[in-house]
Amino acid sequence: MITLIDPPPNTITSISATRLNTWLGCRLRYYFKYVLKLKKPKTAAAYVGSTVQAVLKQWNIHAQRRGEVGPRKMLANVCRWKIIDREAKAAIK
Repeated sequence: MITLIDPPPNTITSISATRLNTWLGCRLRYYFKYVLKLKKPKTAAAYVGSTVQAVLKQWNIHAQRRGEVGPRKMLANVCRWKIIDREAKAAIK
């Protein structure tokens, strides 16, 4: 971190190397990331991966308890816990 001495009003007081590299590499990317604070949207693969991970987690929990659980019940639990939100459902379709 580089700290500025007696900065003018309404300015940042320090800057990280990553932030500086982003500025030097692409000013528009810097503007989107640090000024507008936009985040990259999740891809469909990320939603599917989260869902698969949640289902496998439930499978393992029930397997440890030696309970019988079917795929429909597991998927219902995952949906009930809102692991798949509206955006994920739209991305999967």
